[in-house]
Amino acid sequence: MKAKLKQKAKKVETLESKIEEMGKQLQSFETMKLRVGLLENEFMLLKEKSKTNEAIIIILSGAF
Repeated sequence: MKAKLKQKAKKVETLESKIEEMGKQLQSFETMKLRVGLLENEFMLLKEKSKTNEAIIIILSGAF
């Protein structure tokens, strides 16, 4: 009986450890997902800034 309880306790500890590790992996994944989102936003902003700069150059070159 004691051996079975010890074995079950060990299984529970192993499962807890696996769940904890999965939680860390999920948190890491969510962090990376947020970083990708921020990089996508930064890319879009830089793209729009580039378009704006091109438009300004065209306008200024026509003014002179």
